[in-house]
Amino acid sequence: MNDKPALQPLANAITSPTLSPSSMPSPTRKSVEQADMGRRAAKKILASYPDYGKAPPEYAINLAEYLSFLTPDEISVVMHPKNGVTARCQYLPTNAEIQACLREHEEKQRLFTPSNSGYQRFESVCTPQDAKPDKTPFRPYPKLWSEFADEPWLMKGHTFETLTEASRSLAMFGKDAARDVLARRVGA
Repeated sequence: MNDKPALQPLANAITSPTLSPSSMPSPTRKSVEQADMGRRAAKKILASYPDYGKAPPEYAINLAEYLSFLTPDEISVVMHPKNGVTARCQYLPTNAEIQACLREHEEKQRLFTPSNSGYQRFESVCTPQDAKPDKTPFRPYPKLWSEFADEPWLMKGHTFETLTEASRSLAMFGKDAARDVLARRVGA
């Protein structure tokens, strides 16, 4: 950073520890590595703006402190060259703009993460072994089929019209009339 003498006070403010109340150690303060990561991120953010030297030293310190409270994943989102804070803001970013960048990234991530739908739960609950191995065929007129369950040969090979006529005969005249209709069609 010695190649830009006009920026030297700002560089010293970022790299050297200060006695400002906001930078004093606190129980919620991150580790030294996290603080260094925040300082390095702040330097990269500030170096990407042409008005870098115009920023007050307090801004650089507060930016480094704010970034030191972010996780490494969040810092990588903020530092992304295409979608990060430097691509979004024309001027030096505020903490609110950094937070808005993080919120937008979280929203995009939420949209593309699979959710637990009812279909997935159904698959995990119902296995192929639970399904019936043999499906019963569709049989219209269940009363007719139940009446002639002991005579299955009589029910095979009929058209729908024949079954309809036999069902009507069963309902109006009884089992013998239905048998006659079915027997007539079988013999024909």
